[in-house]
Amino acid sequence: MIGEIIAIGDELISGRTENTTSAFAARHLFAAGHEIYAMHTIGDNPALIGEVLKRALKRVDFVVVTGGLGSTTDDLTNEAVAEALDREPILYPEILKRIREHLDDNQQVSNLEKMAWLPQGAEILNEKAKMAGYLLVHDSVPVFFLPGVPYQMRELLLEHVLPRLAGWSGNHHRVKQRIYKTFGLPETVINQRLLALERRDSIHIGYYPVNCEVHVSLTVLEENKQAAEEKFTAADRVIKDALGDAIYGTDQDTLASVVGQLLQDRHKMLSVAESCTGGMIGKRITEVAGSSSWFAGGVIAYSNRLKEILLNVDHDLLNNYGAVS
Repeated sequence: MIGEIIAIGDELISGRTENTTSAFAARHLFAAGHEIYAMHTIGDNPALIGEVLKRALKRVDFVVVTGGLGSTTDDLTNEAVAEALDREPILYPEILKRIREHLDDNQQVSNLEKMAWLPQGAEILNEKAKMAGYLLVHDSVPVFFLPGVPYQMRELLLEHVLPRLAGWSGNHHRVKQRIYKTFGLPETVINQRLLALERRDSIHIGYYPVNCEVHVSLTVLEENKQAAEEKFTAADRVIKDALGDAIYGTDQDTLASVVGQLLQDRHKMLSVAESCTGGMIGKRITEVAGSSSWFAGGVIAYSNRLKEILLNVDHDLLNNYGAVS
């Protein structure tokens, strides 16, 4: 399915808060086989919210909206959607009840009741949560409204949005996607090797430099699952033949996780001695779940004296050539 993401909040467009919710949503929707047509970041402007939403409804299969569902005066998403889609605001008793259950001593229900007024036809995503989120189906297009608070949004997306989209996707175009992670080849060389593949129908290739790596995305959009699988398999073979050993992994793989798997397969342990990297290598390694089974630990020896004492680096070598390789 093809979708759009709309992130709402003045704090986002002012730069005060980083928009992490859109990136999280796009990443997980992509992994689930959906294509994102566009992502928008807009302020708490009712007219603009309505305009962007109505435009999205005309061109995609689903929309994910985050932000503006709270109780303060600048949370305007529900009102903007009700007006833009000509849906009367309705008080949802189940939401109001949940709000009352979450009240603390310094809050009054009258200040929070605003969150229980939703556009007519809204289907609550999680009645047990204070920020429940909701679904509207408008002109046969599902629109998911999620809170802007990252941890609340992530929970609803993973547990409620993705499963619902999986149930609907059988009636839409099929998307197959993969990210190939490469090291050692310049982006221009990779591009030249894959030019012929780019010219094929229903195939999109993207190139994304990430630090010293280049990530290549393959997206195949077809009318049905079988056609998508066949075209994807053929394109996958072309990419692997063209890039060879420069590909070290795909999708969620990292250099650290791939190295760790190789060490595990060979029953080896790794230790690191760092200087100018200041612990960066150890940090990346320990971010890999289960790395304690193949990573013993590391030393940050920044001064020459520590290099000599802890790592037994020759004094004359450091004096003659310096510590930086």
